[in-house]
Amino acid sequence: MDEKNLVHQIIRKIISNNAAYNDIKEFDIQITKMVSVWLRDKGIVDEELIKDLKQQVIQSLYESFNNNKFWNEKSAETEDNNKMIVSYIYSIIKSSHRILNKSILTEESKNLRTAVINSLNTLVDEKKVIKINKFDTDYFSINNNVEKKLYDGYVEVRKLFILRQNSSSLIGRVNGTEVNKAVYEILENLENYYLSISDIMDILLNNSDITSRISVALDSSDENDEYDNIISEEHLLIQDKKTEPFDYDAFLENCNSRLKYFLQNEKKVELHKICFFLYYKSDFTYDEIRNYIMQHFNKKISLQTVKNYIDNTILILDFQRYFDSDSKEFYNAIEYLMNSIAKEFNLTNE
Repeated sequence: MDEKNLVHQIIRKIISNNAAYNDIKEFDIQITKMVSVWLRDKGIVDEELIKDLKQQVIQSLYESFNNNKFWNEKSAETEDNNKMIVSYIYSIIKSSHRILNKSILTEESKNLRTAVINSLNTLVDEKKVIKINKFDTDYFSINNNVEKKLYDGYVEVRKLFILRQNSSSLIGRVNGTEVNKAVYEILENLENYYLSISDIMDILLNNSDITSRISVALDSSDENDEYDNIISEEHLLIQDKKTEPFDYDAFLENCNSRLKYFLQNEKKVELHKICFFLYYKSDFTYDEIRNYIMQHFNKKISLQTVKNYIDNTILILDFQRYFDSDSKEFYNAIEYLMNSIAKEFNLTNE
């Protein structure tokens, strides 16, 4: 039986809840092969990337199984349906690679991955965290008696993790101590789940100052991410760390001036602020933020653009310049910033 036929047959078993353990394991193997072939055709041979991309693709597929009518429409075993399923899988691979290419492939993210693995090993040794292996993937969870299932991505973490430490040449390198605290807090908050290393990486990349590059659109009227100009974080060093007593009004003024300086467009600044507020303060999903922007600004943007705006805002504002992640001033300053954004755009009741 050819591997593509095997893939769509296993998918039908999974959707109908008739998949055995060996089917799930084979599904993992076949998706890995498809990812490997797709990357090889692009001239990329990277085992870590294959593993990360495979994990992202499988997670996206499982989410799709539950929410996309496409699978019901392709339930019949026909040649056209089988081709459509294989084509859909490759579209997931392509979109997942695009996301990973903007985050996990950066050098700093590789350093973050090493720090996450070291933290997990330490926490397991300390018996604070337990590890299991399913489908040739290691999963981790807080060590308690709570019933658990594999993390599905639907429960989102809403906290800003400051993971950098000061550096003379960069905004800051990955701080192993802060990563360890963050990893434990994530597992503690998601005590009902087993999380893979990729799951934890995804949470940290989406909710921290770790992103090493930001995208600034060349044309403010064009939201196509493929035409974004990449600015390295060294260019963000326009001010030294503040040494005088903390001034919240000065902090707010500096946040606004940095956003204006790097985005160079008033509408961009507005959208970045709103996306940042709705995600961290109002607990909106990317899709809800996109719909809000469309409804209130009549502007259509992609989910990836929403994510970029949130990541960009964290990197541009560079909170590490002001305080440590466990500082009371940090939380007060974030709240001060959020209140200002809410007042500016009438978002208090959102």
